[in-house]
Amino acid sequence: MHLLLDSSSDSHQWQEVLSSLKPELQDVYFQNDYCQLETYGKSSEAKAFVFSQNGRTWFYPFLLNKIETLEGEWFDIQSQYGYGGPLANTDETEFLSAAHSALGAWCLESRVVAEFVRLHPLIDNERWLDPQMEVVYDRPTVSLDLTSDVEVGVEALLSKTARYMLRRAENGGLTAEIKADEDSFDRFVELYSGTMDRLGADRYYYFDNLYFDGLRKLIENQGWLITATIKGETVSAALFLKGKEWLHYHLSASATGQRYPGATNLVLRAAAHYGREAGLKKLHLGGGASSAADDSLLAFKQSMATDQHRYKIGKRIHNNEIYRQLKSSWEEANPSLVEKFGSRLLCYRIGSNQ
Repeated sequence: MHLLLDSSSDSHQWQEVLSSLKPELQDVYFQNDYCQLETYGKSSEAKAFVFSQNGRTWFYPFLLNKIETLEGEWFDIQSQYGYGGPLANTDETEFLSAAHSALGAWCLESRVVAEFVRLHPLIDNERWLDPQMEVVYDRPTVSLDLTSDVEVGVEALLSKTARYMLRRAENGGLTAEIKADEDSFDRFVELYSGTMDRLGADRYYYFDNLYFDGLRKLIENQGWLITATIKGETVSAALFLKGKEWLHYHLSASATGQRYPGATNLVLRAAAHYGREAGLKKLHLGGGASSAADDSLLAFKQSMATDQHRYKIGKRIHNNEIYRQLKSSWEEANPSLVEKFGSRLLCYRIGSNQ
């Protein structure tokens, strides 16, 4: 039997299915209210495909996105921002094969052209994917172990460079703490937008006010805003999301102008301390801004980490004819983007408002 759940109208049933799985699988990225964040004001819906049989469950949340550049009703599906993919309470081949067949049939019936998956590096959920999905290693991610029984705290686990930067931040008068007021969140949103502009970030990393309104409500119960301040001024801040077992470094921002060495290190150390106090097992810092081995963001995160993981993506075309038509039209309309983005499965969404 299979069900297609909606993040809004079927929220109770969604959470009920998720709660039936092992605690390490009940991460925040799979929750209905998180998946719903990217649907506000867009032609997208957050869905979860559930296949169940004799107590066995296969659960797969995703965003169902309308393809506006095609005539008629055509869609693609992709994982929510962060990490996603399928979850299951069994590795039984026959059951998983039936689940994959059911999803494939639904995709054809629902006019889904392509499917893109961002797999969860801490769960290694590639094993629950349809074998027809092309899986590609994208980049490493890193995490900080919060379970180590070190009396002096997590700082003893960090690199010498990170400890040096922490001392610089403290000697410079910086302090870090959780902020729960609305003004602090608004200040974070302002800093985040300025940071993305300063970095020349891809549009994928920008979010609208509706997203941030939903994220603020989620953070109230499922995370923290942690800021580094000096003389009452916020100079660095980050949003952290809490799952059942892991804390995720979600979004980060810093002020333009004067630099405050060690400010972000201070924020991350504070998050690690709060995470340990909450009984969480890891602070997942994510990966670099690119897949390059010398990526500077990855190097920074490695200085604050103890463990490394493998982030993979999955790609599948469900309707080859329509996909070829879609990609060809995009290449003709965006010749300057083909070399850089043409190899991406959902390249046709780049350079458009989708």
